Amino acid sequence: MFKSRSPSPTTAAPVRSASETGYQSSDVDAVALRKLTRKIDLRIIPLFIFLYTMTFLDRVNIGNARLWHLEADLGMAGYDYNLAVLVFYIPYMLLEI
Repeated sequence: MFKSRSPSPTTAAPVRSASETGYQSSDVDAVALRKLTRKIDLRIIPLFIFLYTMTFLDRVNIGNARLWHLEADLGMAGYDYNLAVLVFYIPYMLLEI
């Protein structure tokens, strides 16, 4: 029914060197690279500044909330505040930017 054939040997394709492909590292225009870097920086750095500010406010506000009677306002007793801070800081540390 089926005839058994021996597998044909496989060969690797020849690999061309970088000089054969025509690409040289000096082909990248320095001015274009600077423009691209500046464009990326102008879009990413403001985002990082905003994210850093938000994380700073989160860290500061959890401490200030206790000073402004958060526990009494929410009816917390005993270790409730400590548990709330623990629940806040574990994901904060794991997902830190």
